[in-house]
Amino acid sequence: ILELRSGRSDLVISGGVDTFNDIFMYMCFSKTPALSPTGDARPFDHQGDGTILGEGLGMVVLKRLSDAVRDGDRIYARILSIGTSSDGKGAAIYAPTAAGQQRALQDAYQLAGISPSTIELVEAHGTGTAVGDATELQALQEVYSRGGSQPAGCALGSVKSQIGHTKAAAGAAGLIKAVLSLHHKVQPPSIKIREPLPELQNENTPFHIESSPRPWIRRPDSPRRAAVSSFGFGGSNFHAILEENSPGRTETDWQQLARLFAFSASSKQKLQHQLEQIRTAVTADVSQLQLDAIAQDSRARFRNHDEHRLTITQDIEKSIEALLDEALRTLAEEKDPNWNLPSGIDRGSGPARGSLAVIFPGQGSQRVDMLRTTCCRFPEMVQVVDDAECAFWNEQGEAGLASKIWPPRSWNQEEGAQEEALRRTDVAQPAIGAVSLGLYRVLGQFGIEGDMFGGHSFGELTALAASGRIRETDFHQLANFRGRLMARAGGSDAGSMLAVALPIEELERFVLDNCPRLVIANRNAPQQAVLSGPQSAIADAMGILDQRGIRNQKLPVAAAFHSAEVASAADPFQEILKKARFHPSKAPILANSTGREYPQDEDAARDLLAH
Repeated sequence: ILELRSGRSDLVISGGVDTFNDIFMYMCFSKTPALSPTGDARPFDHQGDGTILGEGLGMVVLKRLSDAVRDGDRIYARILSIGTSSDGKGAAIYAPTAAGQQRALQDAYQLAGISPSTIELVEAHGTGTAVGDATELQALQEVYSRGGSQPAGCALGSVKSQIGHTKAAAGAAGLIKAVLSLHHKVQPPSIKIREPLPELQNENTPFHIESSPRPWIRRPDSPRRAAVSSFGFGGSNFHAILEENSPGRTETDWQQLARLFAFSASSKQKLQHQLEQIRTAVTADVSQLQLDAIAQDSRARFRNHDEHRLTITQDIEKSIEALLDEALRTLAEEKDPNWNLPSGIDRGSGPARGSLAVIFPGQGSQRVDMLRTTCCRFPEMVQVVDDAECAFWNEQGEAGLASKIWPPRSWNQEEGAQEEALRRTDVAQPAIGAVSLGLYRVLGQFGIEGDMFGGHSFGELTALAASGRIRETDFHQLANFRGRLMARAGGSDAGSMLAVALPIEELERFVLDNCPRLVIANRNAPQQAVLSGPQSAIADAMGILDQRGIRNQKLPVAAAFHSAEVASAADPFQEILKKARFHPSKAPILANSTGREYPQDEDAARDLLAH
């Protein structure tokens, strides 16, 4: 860093190397209480009893930001500052002190000119020793709590749980992990955590530990930032502050997911030839990276307008050779050129058959962690949820839409409270809208586009956005307004909804005879509909239906939608809609209430959406 700042160097290769795990090294570590007697490293777990030794080599290329931008380099992250300190004289060379570590942290944040409250990921030194982890956690808790960090606002982890303590290479390993987290917009999990240290289970702690990858959605008031700690024997302490270079993610993560091979040609013979070429190529001892490249190349060459098409979706645990053999065999024996196999092989020819209708879900479909893995892998989803988070902040005066969709891992069995927080109407509607539109954008990258659109209840608003009838920025704002208005409309009893498996005509008679305070809100199918109304009337209806043996299910919603309970939200929503521009539709959108296409006239469309 100093070489770059002074101008003595324009490019620096830095890192750490350690391959020195011989008998002498183990003997030295055995003289300390650092090694795990159970032979495992479990940083920040209450059963952590020491570390294990690893070997590693990690190198990074450092340049001044202006030079990297000028040269067109791929920039993974920016280094804002590095804080340093020394513990000074202590009890032992291997005994850490919280005060010394705090000085390194404070130095880093002072040099960067930022608050610890803007850090959302800490890659800790985290060796797995009881004393070391407790000391480091004490220092972190003190600095972050004093800096105004929100409860569970920052993910905490240590790469040593995965590769052990690589000694001289440990700092480089932690740095690379944090840099890649910023680049891919994912908070990585920590493994081997059965029960975190008691301090991490306190509801006021600034930290949380994840057991699976978590989407890292951008805060509207700050770029994504991470911190990396590296503490050495003798009390040499270092703490680096990193920041993302760009807010958007650019690459899809196919690792350990699946491979998609796509082939197209003007004739069946040419299609067979392509498959045979790939089959020959993968017969050799190809690596996983080479298979990824072959799959990517096949997708780049694919043309959906070619007469003959075939795709293979390969589960990474299955053999691509076997799938190619199956595809070639079935292709040779086919009588109809349109078929698919359970193994993930799909064949098509000629123009697309029929039209594709896209239906978006409404409130009640939400669940905690919905599409979590999708958002960790696809940049299209990240972009939509980033925008939704910004709108949630601007319209509702708070951040945290993403933290309600994908809340920090609860180690105290708080799943019920998390579901309840997401069920709130003012949260559920923008949340469902964000992930629904995000998933549609992901499908668009595979060439999947709707020929007509519709939506169940709130999903109609998402359908208008997906079809291009309203802009995405307007969509996120309207989703927030609609959710807030409906949350307020019900007063102390916002009511509820009940799905009933009865023919519509019979349900109409049932309502008239037994529960006139309820209305049929959704006619979902000839044999299934949804009742809506006050909580007490819903409870009465459930009792009668149960007595008669009629299947029914109370919906996980926060209000009696499509009933008089929330009717007061219609007029204010119509006023808000006047500010939104309705664009000409490229594809028909079918309305919930009429079953007919949305009118092209803007005012008529607004009136239909409001009511």
